[in-house]
Order: sequence, then C-alpha cells, then structure tokens
Amino acid sequence: MKRKIIVLLLGFIIREIPAYQSVVVIRYLLLGLVLSMWSCSYADQNHKGTDIIIENAAMRLVLGSDGTARNLIHKASGQECLMEGVEIPAFSITQKMPYDNEIKLAYPAKQVSYGADTVYKEDDHLIVGFELTDYEAIIRLNITNDYIGFTLEKMVYRMARIGNKLKTPLDEFTLLQLPVKDRSHFGDWLNVLWDEDVAVNLLATDPCCRIDAESKEVRAFIFEHNHKHWVVYWHVYGEGKLELPVQSDKLSLFEELGQEIPLPLNQESTVIPAGKRRYIQFDLNYNEVIDLFARGAFPGSP
Repeated sequence: MKRKIIVLLLGFIIREIPAYQSVVVIRYLLLGLVLSMWSCSYADQNHKGTDIIIENAAMRLVLGSDGTARNLIHKASGQECLMEGVEIPAFSITQKMPYDNEIKLAYPAKQVSYGADTVYKEDDHLIVGFELTDYEAIIRLNITNDYIGFTLEKMVYRMARIGNKLKTPLDEFTLLQLPVKDRSHFGDWLNVLWDEDVAVNLLATDPCCRIDAESKEVRAFIFEHNHKHWVVYWHVYGEGKLELPVQSDKLSLFEELGQEIPLPLNQESTVIPAGKRRYIQFDLNYNEVIDLFARGAFPGSP
C-alpha cells in the first residue's frame, strides 16, 4: 500500500520581530498551563466558539477557538491522526521569568509558559491570544495541495481594553504543537510519525527553529524524603501502564504513602499501573531516576 504523507511546514520571519529572541519550539505533546487573569485577546469577545478549519487536498486540521487542536484528518483514508481526549494549546509562548510587572508581583520568578486561549482566522492569517499575558501572535497560512505552512509574522503586545503596552521580552514561541497518535515508527530528524498507511510530519523550514517531540502520557515529579528519591506520577488523560527498564527490587510502589503495592520479583524491567496519582520509592540516585523515566515505555496504553 502506498503511504500517504501529511506535511505541516513551520517558518519564522526574524526581521519583523527584532525585540524577541529568535527561538521557535515545535513539539508534539507539551504542557497545559491553566492560568487566567484578564481577557487576553480581542478574539474572546467576537469569535468564541467558532472552530477554524484549515485544509488542503490531503488533510483537514481543525483548531478550536480556545487554541487547542481538535482534529487532523487524513482525507483519503478518513483516519484521525490526533489522540482522543488530549487538549493542549496548539501555540504557546515562554519566558525565563515573568517580565510583565503585574504578573511578576503575583507569580514566582521562574520559567513560565503561556498557552494559547483564543484563536480566530482573518483571511489567510491566524490571530492567537494567550492566557494571562497580553500578547497576540499573527501567523500567516500558506495552503497548497502538498502541505500547509505556518509562518509567525509578528507579535503584538496590547491590553484588550487599554491598547498597546511597552513590550516585554519573549524567550521562546511554540509555533505548532499537536498531540499526534502514536504509530509504529518515529523519525526524530524529520519529526515524523508513520506506519504503512499514513505519515504525519511537522517540518521546520527555518534554521532558527528548534524541533522537539515528547511523550506526555505520564507526568511525574521527583523529590527526596528520608534520604531516598521518590517520584509521584499519574496518567495525564486516562489509564495505562508504564514500563521502567529497571529490576523490580530497585523500587517500591505505593498506592498512597504508607500503602505499598506488591511487585513481581526478579524482573529485568518493571511494569506498573498508570492512572491516578501513585508514588515510587527508588534505591537509585537522582540522575538514574531521571534516566529511567526518559527511557520508559507505555505498553498497552490507550
């Protein structure tokens, strides 16, 4: 069977936004930061609830007015290429610390990302607003039969009811992130997932783009308690399993702190349930625990 390829191109016009660092991050699965302070975009007022359909001969991409990707359909086969029930912002901006004075007074001085919370379409442009902060991104679409291109043209900094503000720096802009369904192969050089039927490719066309792809089925945090390293973890959107490449005698699993779950002994790798919040105690150092989760797999996950 001939494989059909879905291609989304991503570009960045540096000369039009000299006030910002020229870094673009492209990822499959990222964070969902839920913050709100003010109405961040004019899109909130007039375009709420209107989905945006972007399509060519091969595919149909549907963006919700809340800035999340709803569908990516391969037209020839009718296949849905996005994971069901996973809502993450399709666009986001990142600052190494909050630079806006009002935000700086209310939140810690550490790296923060603001996800898209509004998006609407004007002719061949997307207008994207972001939670908490007052930026708007102007993204140009280039739709051909072979691909759909996204180009960040400029950032506008304004308050919805006041007008333009003094610009604060941006450190990263995520031009497109999609929760793409897992397939039998992944190519990290071209950022493509594929099998015998369909390939989905997010392809950067600018040398300043930084490309990445992550699996975020499980979210985890490490901490130290009584000279042991612990991890609290949970499945982001459902139930599944997490396989860690470590012998089971190197860890203990807890339903709640103090309520241990028995594990099979003498296993070269350890498969544990992933759903609600659980805890793992490790007989390993910090770097070994981080490496385990970086190499973890999700057998039998939905």
